[in-house]
Amino acid sequence: MAFGGNEHERERWNHPGFASGWRRREGLSEATTDALLRRAALVPGERVLDIGCGSGPSTLAAARAVAPSGTVVGVDFSEPLLEAARQRVAAAGAGGVSFVLADAETASIDAAPFDAAVSQLGVLFFADSVAAFANVGRQLVAGGRLTFSCWQPAEANPWHVAPLLRRFATSDDNHAQGAAAGSGPGPFRFGDPAVPEQILADAGFVDISRDEIRAVARLPRSAAYDSSMLLAVGVPEERAAEAEEAVASYLERYRASGDEYDLPLAYAIWSAARR
Repeated sequence: MAFGGNEHERERWNHPGFASGWRRREGLSEATTDALLRRAALVPGERVLDIGCGSGPSTLAAARAVAPSGTVVGVDFSEPLLEAARQRVAAAGAGGVSFVLADAETASIDAAPFDAAVSQLGVLFFADSVAAFANVGRQLVAGGRLTFSCWQPAEANPWHVAPLLRRFATSDDNHAQGAAAGSGPGPFRFGDPAVPEQILADAGFVDISRDEIRAVARLPRSAAYDSSMLLAVGVPEERAAEAEEAVASYLERYRASGDEYDLPLAYAIWSAARR
């Protein structure tokens, strides 16, 4: 195992309640997978690093792209999510996939160097982004490719209900709110494109480019909200029912039918190359 100074995030993602809640919400991140892999342009035989792989949807997709002779290593510092990833890959019968419990911000991966690195929102939770991306670069061959997805600003993503929940909260959680651009780990820290562009350049990457994507994803309501978010945002038990009623009312405008909701998404796909 290799862990850096991102102890708060590591504890969060290893908390059983938070990790299980994320599994219910990961449909949102999976909605970026196809665009991520198209931009990564992986080919059979390549060696790929999946940064912050979580429960493995992007890892499995990458493995299919580089099959039959390529390999993919998924790295994450959440043991519960890695266990889910292992189960996902085993159920799919996919070969050429392995997982490493480590912090991609600081870890040296034994299978390096890689031809390409991908990340489905995982790079949003680094403590020191410049140092982290520089470390990712060290895991790549010269000219190796980096491709990642990130959310556009929170106001462009109305599925994000944390601002509504904060009205009922008694604590101030930067991650749950969605960190302001560049301010620290959080889902919207790269909402301002100038932030990741400068970070990537400072970390030694070149040929930096970005695609903006807007889409509607049909997902269950749990993709946008589940009760584990109440604790994460700091909603006290005595206000939980009130908060949940407010969320249900807010999300009703996106209901398609039954437990299916058409959630508007705004995200970006970034690509760069190691100098």
